Amino acid sequence: MIETTAAMAITFGACIATYFWGRSEITNKNIDQITTNMLEVLDQGGYIKTKLNNGEIELVKLSD
Repeated sequence: MIETTAAMAITFGACIATYFWGRSEITNKNIDQITTNMLEVLDQGGYIKTKLNNGEIELVKLSD
């Protein structure tokens, strides 16, 4: 049976590897694309209201 110390070392190693793998996959372009898609989905679902202001999406209070 695997010892607790070895299991913890494997788990920490996997966590660290996953962290750096995720960091290498995300760029500013990806973040902008994810944010834009998320805002579009929330706007279509009626959770937020947006308007275009000088070519940029601006959030508006739902009470307005």
